[in-house]
Amino acid sequence: MVRVAVIGLDEVYRQGVFVEWESAYPARTLRQLPDGTCLIPPEWLDDLRRIAAECCSEVRVINEPKASRRDFLRRFAPKL
Repeated sequence: MVRVAVIGLDEVYRQGVFVEWESAYPARTLRQLPDGTCLIPPEWLDDLRRIAAECCSEVRVINEPKASRRDFLRRFAPKL
């Protein structure tokens, strides 16, 4: 699951994203958390971003998947 925030020009545009989502994907339910963010499956992200753009809004990913420990250590290792 990916945690996302829907950012609109104002609250009307933001709510428009949820209305459009419900009409386009009635089987996919967006549940808002108390802080206003949503948890969605990663495969929904492109569809949600498309609908948000149509509603003058954007979708921001709050928690990106963490890089592996090996990727982290490669930043400090010299290139051979």
